[in-house]
Amino acid sequence: MFVYVGGLLWVDFVNTEVMDGASIRELLTSPADVTHWLSGLEATVLADERLTGAELEQLRELRALLRACAYETTAAGAVPASFVERLNERLQRLPGVWQVEVAATGRQPQFRPQGGMLAQVSWLVLQSAVEFVCTGHVARLKRCGNQACIRYYYDHSKNNARRWCRMETCGNREKARRHYQRKTVGDVKEEG
Repeated sequence: MFVYVGGLLWVDFVNTEVMDGASIRELLTSPADVTHWLSGLEATVLADERLTGAELEQLRELRALLRACAYETTAAGAVPASFVERLNERLQRLPGVWQVEVAATGRQPQFRPQGGMLAQVSWLVLQSAVEFVCTGHVARLKRCGNQACIRYYYDHSKNNARRWCRMETCGNREKARRHYQRKTVGDVKEEG
């Protein structure tokens, strides 16, 4: 059901909507779907309760905001100031505390969201987006080259040449479409 091709958690969150023919299909149809999506990422959420329907809608609103930010960033080739403003606004609404966590590798600052699953999932997604804004390479955030696909991905390839969310699906479809187009054009030229 879920495909994790985004390369960054927030991008995989944006990709929980996919194209199904000519319409967009929602993959987060229930609170259980959020838990299922997180399990595929091996993300840690401490809350045992499930999301309510209203909380699921809040996550979908966050996703819509991040999708718009991904679109604006890829279109502009830079992180727009509006993306940073919207992230900061969302972060300010998130209750929690900062703590120093002591680990074998040393001390690390750790934000602990206060609240249930909504706060924890929101923090995971927002933290990933903040890391991208602060340390990511904007040119590596891309939209799939298949015009019928709405997925985004962060290109981790060595030469930054990845073009498809997944070669097995979108890449092969696009290559088959271009082959058919070339063959059709070639057949027309031979007849003329």
